Amino acid sequence: MKKIIIPILILMLLPLLFACSNENTVETGKDGDFFVYATIEKIEKTTIEVLMAENQDAYGAYLINVYDGTEYLDPYGNEISKSDFKAGDKISITYNGQVTKSLPPQITALKIQKQ
Repeated sequence: MKKIIIPILILMLLPLLFACSNENTVETGKDGDFFVYATIEKIEKTTIEVLMAENQDAYGAYLINVYDGTEYLDPYGNEISKSDFKAGDKISITYNGQVTKSLPPQITALKIQKQ
């Protein structure tokens, strides 16, 4: 009897393990790129230090690498310059999903948009 009850209990409880999942709040755009929300802390020539919004899987201090191909947009989607951004600005960052394991973690921005 014990040989039958234990496997039945395991089979009954197994779906509960898969039902409990961590809701991913790093969003994915329609083109497959990822984006997160952050506040700019400091702007350098090739990097932007940000503090990720706390309601995301990615949170805390991050270093955003920018390059010549990074797009900079205002809240309406119009192209602007990197110099139009300043510390304290709320932004969304579009990236390819890759995050380094360094401290602070780093991502390379494809697009940065003011919120």
